[in-house]
Amino acid sequence: MGIPAGRSASVLVSLLLVGAAVLVAVASGLRWASVCPIGGDWEAAACQTRQDHRFDMLPVAAPWDADPTWSLLAGLGLVLLGVALLLLPRVLPARRWQRSALAVATVGLLVEGSAAALSGVLSRVVEVPLHGLVVYLWVLALPVALLLMLPGPASGGPRRGLVLGALVLATPLPQVLLVSRLLVPYASYDATPWSEASVVPCLLVAALAIRPWRSQSDFSNQQRAHSLSL
Repeated sequence: MGIPAGRSASVLVSLLLVGAAVLVAVASGLRWASVCPIGGDWEAAACQTRQDHRFDMLPVAAPWDADPTWSLLAGLGLVLLGVALLLLPRVLPARRWQRSALAVATVGLLVEGSAAALSGVLSRVVEVPLHGLVVYLWVLALPVALLLMLPGPASGGPRRGLVLGALVLATPLPQVLLVSRLLVPYASYDATPWSEASVVPCLLVAALAIRPWRSQSDFSNQQRAHSLSL
């Protein structure tokens, strides 16, 4: 069974992105809903305690007092996102160097997600070898690799930019510096309540922008245009 292409790949990538969004949303809800409900008092003692980084679901690091289920769900969400990114060039045609850059950068995301999910299963912190390199790939290399995917066939049009732009905004640095501050305007010394969930709209926008409902002929035309551009 080969790697899916055309409409099949588009549907699969969209489903993976939606699945990642759902898992992260559920994990965030489990962490915050009981003590920091939306519209509630985030200055309450219980909410302030939950904002401590020792309750972070990602990345998993000692001291770690988070419910293992949170990290399991969030980690699986990262893994689904990583698989979607590896398949992305089947939806947005790319040159070999673009595919290679994206694949290398996605390794950090997959390793971090797998470690978090495994920590959730084992209920203990799973150490990641070469953790500094893994974080570098996830936090810095991944958004750069996604931006390098922008040059593509003319038939991609605004849709290509929208998909890649939404995915760039779903990476850690834009989330911390921009997206979560816009969606959750609350200052916290540690973790801002519901900040993990700010990635959800970015993933859903990317999933919809892929337009998996397009006809197979549209994908064939896009692939043909890409072949002529090489």
